[in-house]
Formats: sequence, structure tokens, C-alpha cells
Amino acid sequence: MSISQLTDRQAVELALNEYDTSGQPAFLSKYGFSASTRYLLVARGKEYDSKAVAGAAHGYQFPELGPLSPADFSGGVGSNGAVTILKRMGFLIRDLMDDDHRAWIFQANPKFYDVRAASRELERDEWSVNQYRKEVQVGDRV
Repeated sequence: MSISQLTDRQAVELALNEYDTSGQPAFLSKYGFSASTRYLLVARGKEYDSKAVAGAAHGYQFPELGPLSPADFSGGVGSNGAVTILKRMGFLIRDLMDDDHRAWIFQANPKFYDVRAASRELERDEWSVNQYRKEVQVGDRV
């Protein structure tokens, strides 16, 4: 099995449908992927974890072979990378390393807030920013 076999744009669209229906956490969990740290597939006005979508799409195109796991292929731009394959099919890819935005880390006192439990249980967690309010901008990563 190889990601280079993935050529059917409709298979990717089916994986995107599943992603939208189940949501990111369930989709990633089902296929054994982590959230993308570098490349995002941009479609339908949204961003998707590109490697996970490609792995799931393989299962739609080749049901007899099934989806690919994270260990089966690279998510990057090599000749057999998910990014290269998805671009070849006409999908737009956003490279997070090209962003001009900064990244922030927010900390919490574990006596008052369990960040680890929140990251497992919550799809989204909102924080107030006081000290650096003027420096944090829309699009910055956390």
C-alpha cells in the first residue's frame, strides 16, 4: 500500500465529508492520526489535517486495502508525501511554516485548572488575555 496510489479526488471529498460529519477529534482518533503541525488541506472554506485526510481517502478509493496509517506514509512534500499527492489532485495546501503569525503558550496553575484534562475533553477552550492583549493577534497559533 502506498499513498502514491491515491488519485481519486472523489475519495478525498468523501474523507472530507466524514471529517466534517464526525469532527476533527473523532476523525483523527478513528484513523490514528495526530493534528497536523505543518500542512493543512484548505477546502470548503475550512482547514483539514492533510495527512489524516489522505490516509482516510486511500480507504475510500481502495476499500479492499483500507485506509493508510500514519506510519504508512509521509505527510510532507516528498514524491510520495501526502502534500504532493493532494496538490497533484488540485487541492490547496497551507504550510503553517509560511505564516507570519507567532505562537503563544498559555499556562495555568494545576491547582485551579487541569489543562491536560481540558485538552482531552474540550474541542475548544477560551482564554482571557490581559497582560499581552495588544500583542496577541488573530491568526496567531497557540
